[in-house]
Amino acid sequence: TALDMTVQSQILKKLVAIQQEKKISILLISHDIGVVSEICHDIAVMYQGDMVEYGTRDELLASPCHDFTKKLMAACLTIKKSNLPSDSRKAGGGASPGSVKTGAFDDGFLDEGKGAIAAFSHVSKSYGSGGFFLGPARKRIAALKDVSLEIRRGEIFGLVGASGSGKTTLGRILLKLEQPDAGTLLFNNQDAGYLKRASLKAFRRKVQMISQDPYQSLNPYFNVYDIVSEPLIIHEKKNRKAFFKQICTLLEHLGLCPVMEYLHRYPHQLSGGQRQKVAIARAMVLNPQLMVADEPTSMLDSSVSMQIFNILLSLKKNEGVTFLFITHNIAAAHLLCDRIAVIHNGEIVETGECREVINRPRAAHTKELIDSQPGLILERTMINSQGGVP
Repeated sequence: TALDMTVQSQILKKLVAIQQEKKISILLISHDIGVVSEICHDIAVMYQGDMVEYGTRDELLASPCHDFTKKLMAACLTIKKSNLPSDSRKAGGGASPGSVKTGAFDDGFLDEGKGAIAAFSHVSKSYGSGGFFLGPARKRIAALKDVSLEIRRGEIFGLVGASGSGKTTLGRILLKLEQPDAGTLLFNNQDAGYLKRASLKAFRRKVQMISQDPYQSLNPYFNVYDIVSEPLIIHEKKNRKAFFKQICTLLEHLGLCPVMEYLHRYPHQLSGGQRQKVAIARAMVLNPQLMVADEPTSMLDSSVSMQIFNILLSLKKNEGVTFLFITHNIAAAHLLCDRIAVIHNGEIVETGECREVINRPRAAHTKELIDSQPGLILERTMINSQGGVP
């Protein structure tokens, strides 16, 4: 379930083919009832160590008895269920070339201003392969090919694509973790191509990241308080005790309550969802203008994913944070995003208003991503049994 939708669909089809060819049984363990509903004949639902429900797929999905089963089904994202009305603010327009500032960032780059908060223009990036101890150097691999797009202030912009499409590379360029081979990056209408020392530090304060893997993104030797306070220590040069009230308030807003029970826990003492909330707190503690969320829920179960989605929507609405939401799950993008761009083999193949792109896709790869979305059997069952998608 951490794979992109097209690869996931291929794996599921392969499992079914092997099962039929070899006449074997398969025990499929998953937190995603949408995936389970695609290939399983019988389903058992586990909750806190107990088997709370068991039955054939069609019977269980049509008439679930236990509340946890109903919760799993309600949390399963499908295209139709994510087709919610957009309540997003109107985002600003793009930056005009004549308004772009050049040179080192001055104090003005911190001003929000108007228009796009970030813009890529003809960005390309490639990586070499081979050389040194890995054998003779071979042809460079193009990760991004002449990518141009803008992220408007106050929106959640979705970057959707399969594994290896270049979406994470674009996110790393925005975070200044990679340098493009060609093209420009603008942040608040200023050239962010080559920042050094003070300018780079000021930029990092305004652009933060939520990583994909909550198990690897947190320092295992730090407790929750140390993890969240570290950015403040780096940027504000104060000791950990000076931020106690600020951090407690932030953790409380993210649902880590009672706060005193979590402050001194270490990452291995938290669930996956709790770890990701700590990662969000670490990113939010500096009050950034823009956050890059790189597959923030791909390793979480459906119900916890919905909690994270609600947090992102709340941060956008209440704090005015802009998001670049990187995902392979087009249903998640449908739920969250104002606009999306579909990337394939390093090229933007389609971009536009989220509902418009998904309801009337033009690019073949966009249609492939939509067709690969799991949960169609679950969706049909719920429609037939309840008269509509809940």
